[in-house]
Formats: sequence, structure tokens, C-alpha cells
Amino acid sequence: MRITEANRKRLLEAVNADPEFRLAARFWNGSFRFSIGAAEAYVFRVRDGVLVDVNCAPWVFDPFDFEIAGPGEGWEAIFAKEPRPFYQDVFPAIIRHGFSLGGDVESFLAYHAALRRLIAVMRERAGI
Repeated sequence: MRITEANRKRLLEAVNADPEFRLAARFWNGSFRFSIGAAEAYVFRVRDGVLVDVNCAPWVFDPFDFEIAGPGEGWEAIFAKEPRPFYQDVFPAIIRHGFSLGGDVESFLAYHAALRRLIAVMRERAGI
């Protein structure tokens, strides 16, 4: 998975066009970070259930509510077209595959369904 300035707009459009994401995220105002290995990270911002931005090069002081961090090969398994067992979602990857969850765990749990749908859209339609 690699989000670039070239495909960022396509990602925003695909996620925001997804009715399941919009329903699950309808009251969400917040942000989260995916950290991929030691050198790659993205900060996603959601306002009123709309994915409004993906920062492709966040700075160390850019704020976010929660972070999911994992090894590059683990993220590749999560974003595979047909993920292996325990890579279908970030939660089992946290429990079984060395991923970590940091920050506001309550926000993660409240919007876990929206996060799952965002990942599904990225797999299926965003071409990331």
C-alpha cells in the first residue's frame, strides 16, 4: 500500500462514495494514523463522517486520536485482495501479528466499523 498525492484524491472519493463507510462514520470527528514500518505513515482526518484528508507525509508533531502501527509486510497482508486469516482486520493483527494500537482506544472502538470499511474500500476500489 502506498498513498501518494497522485492517488490521494481517488482514495478520498472512493471512501466518501461508500454508503457503509458513511453510515458507520456518521458522527465521527477525529483523526488516526497508520504507521507502516519505521519510515512510512499516513494521518487520516474525518469530519462529520466524511474523510476530508489523508496526510501522506505527516510530521512527528501532527496530532491524531489513535494510531495503528505494524510492520510493512503485515500491512501488505492486510491490504491484500484476499487477506490471510487474522489479517482481515487490524484488530486480530494487533492481537496476533505484532501490530500495536496507541492513543485513544475508545475512539478506535467507537469507529472500528468505519475503519474496517475504509480498509475494505482501499482493498477493493481505491487502487492503492
